[in-house]
Amino acid sequence: PTADDARYTSKNSFLETVNAVYVADVAEHLEIVAGEPMTDLDPVGPETLNVWMHARLAEEMGIHAGERFQITVNLRAAPRTIYIRGLWQAKDPSETFWFTNPDTSMRKTLLITRTGYQQFIEPMLPAKSGFVNWHIVLDDSPLNPKYAASYAAGFEEGMAVVNKYLPGARLDISPLDPLKQFVDR
Repeated sequence: PTADDARYTSKNSFLETVNAVYVADVAEHLEIVAGEPMTDLDPVGPETLNVWMHARLAEEMGIHAGERFQITVNLRAAPRTIYIRGLWQAKDPSETFWFTNPDTSMRKTLLITRTGYQQFIEPMLPAKSGFVNWHIVLDDSPLNPKYAASYAAGFEEGMAVVNKYLPGARLDISPLDPLKQFVDR
């Protein structure tokens, strides 16, 4: 909370762990249940980051659109002021835009615009990002089982190329192990 927020007994109250996240083209997939649509709106004050909070988390915490809080990378870092511009939920949590149900997986996510990320979050992080994620869905409809070994080799080669440019990159869910098991049968 901000220092002048009388709802909390200590000015250093820790309320919740959240992530400030930029997701490209997310606005059209959101239902804004309170507040303003997710766009590059001017900040309400200097050094204030506009955020959109998941409606379920806001309800649990008793937070409303239009309130100010502070976030920080860790408890030792200087805090930044955030302004809750809106409360969101997914229009359709099962649509292909989402790789998991965002109303569950992104409940503790503060959505921000690209501009907000570049102006406020990047300077707080030594690596400019805490996590980068690409959702890649492979179309397996044209797969031919007789070429499974080639597919596995190509996938491994692709990961080598990715790791050349993004050292330490990994897959959360890799199709490679099941593919290798199929090849070994």
